[in-house]
Amino acid sequence: MELYAGKYEIRNKIGVGGMAHVYHARYYAENKFVQDVALKRLLPAWSDNQHFTNLFLDEATLLCSLHHRNIVSLYDYGSYDHECYFVMEYIDGLDLSQLCHELTKKNIKLPLGLALYITTEVLAALDYAHTAKNKDGISLDLIHRDISPSNILLSWKGDVKLSDFGIAKGRHRSEVTQGNALKGKYAYMSPEHIQGKEIGQESDIFSCGLLFYELLFGKSLFSQMNDLQIMQTLSQDLFPLPQLSSLPPEVQTMLYLSLAYKPESRYESASAWLEDIFRYHAVKGILYTSEDLFAFLQQHCVHLKRQELEEGQTTLVKEAKTRTFLPAQNKYVVQKKKKFYAVLLWILSLSCFADATMISSHHSLASRSTLEKPVHSFWKKNEQQIVTSETNQIDPSAEKNLVPLRLQIQPWGYVSIPGVVARREAPFNISLQQKEYVVSFFYPPQKKWLKKTIDLTNLKQRHCVASFLKKAHVRCF
Repeated sequence: MELYAGKYEIRNKIGVGGMAHVYHARYYAENKFVQDVALKRLLPAWSDNQHFTNLFLDEATLLCSLHHRNIVSLYDYGSYDHECYFVMEYIDGLDLSQLCHELTKKNIKLPLGLALYITTEVLAALDYAHTAKNKDGISLDLIHRDISPSNILLSWKGDVKLSDFGIAKGRHRSEVTQGNALKGKYAYMSPEHIQGKEIGQESDIFSCGLLFYELLFGKSLFSQMNDLQIMQTLSQDLFPLPQLSSLPPEVQTMLYLSLAYKPESRYESASAWLEDIFRYHAVKGILYTSEDLFAFLQQHCVHLKRQELEEGQTTLVKEAKTRTFLPAQNKYVVQKKKKFYAVLLWILSLSCFADATMISSHHSLASRSTLEKPVHSFWKKNEQQIVTSETNQIDPSAEKNLVPLRLQIQPWGYVSIPGVVARREAPFNISLQQKEYVVSFFYPPQKKWLKKTIDLTNLKQRHCVASFLKKAHVRCF
């Protein structure tokens, strides 16, 4: 078996772009270690183009600096067979555009709770990216510029990941990026972006608002327009939102504040929008999680997994007839005009290794049967742990006296309860005996901890939320 770059078995194509293609590959290492990865290859047509090569390497450089559970992780860089490539976390699932298309075809509406969940996860990724700093502590001033359904990946387990920072604007660029460069998809651009004006992070908020609208109504806000009509509409402030009376008032407000025509009238940040969503969850007492998305995908989209594999393998067979990989043992000697990129890739690889970030953010989920309809109850009894002592012994007779406890962190983080659980990702559900517990909340990006003594005596249920968005605090209700 010949391996790409001596270590990757390319299985099927999963993404096609104008500059690069993305493949599902399998990484083989010593001791029979095997891992599924996503391999992105710069197209041969652009290998001699310095501008496109720089864009490709800039994306790899940026991903090396971003480490968040809602952003696709980077594993490796390299050059092989006259082309640059990098290797990322493989998300076994589908993208948001595929989900929307499937629901439209079946005339199924995405539950409001799931729309909020997906939007929350995207906003958490944006909040992190917008505030990210380089190793010197200097803000990267990132603007994604391509927030759209095809760049939101959904795993079959219910995880949500933001991908494709290929046209992101920021300090990571090796070339100066023009502020008024028109990059992205017209149907998801902000007014200032489509007008060629200088853009800020508020532009991403607008794009996320368009994404949220599509999740709520099952179609793009500009679904009846071509690109020219979209440009005319957003260039002349002819942007009236349709009737939103079918939505709760709080959700209407979220749309108005995210889709405001003027940047200064929008949410000032992703975290500000997140606060509104978390406040809505607290008031309504209903919260969707990855488990609910998992169940929804299993019910409505699992057939796409088989279809994608078959189509990808067919495409790969066609490519194999016109392209042959160099044997793994034959080392490619880089031509003089390529040496600069090879050296740069080597430096980037060292940088990424030094940063100790080669960690996948896959999270195991409790198995769940296919449901006839999405479950969004606040408490999921079948997923609660029944803990009756500090040594985690299970006592079925005490189950009726247990109190469901839900722990949540804004925007994300881990919870620990001494003698019960350690470093569990929030939101986290558990059932405990009626007594006091000391709960620790940890937010990795800021390395901050919060502790709260929670008394479950004589309670039917308890919900506690730790917020690290502004002033760190914990509230329970």
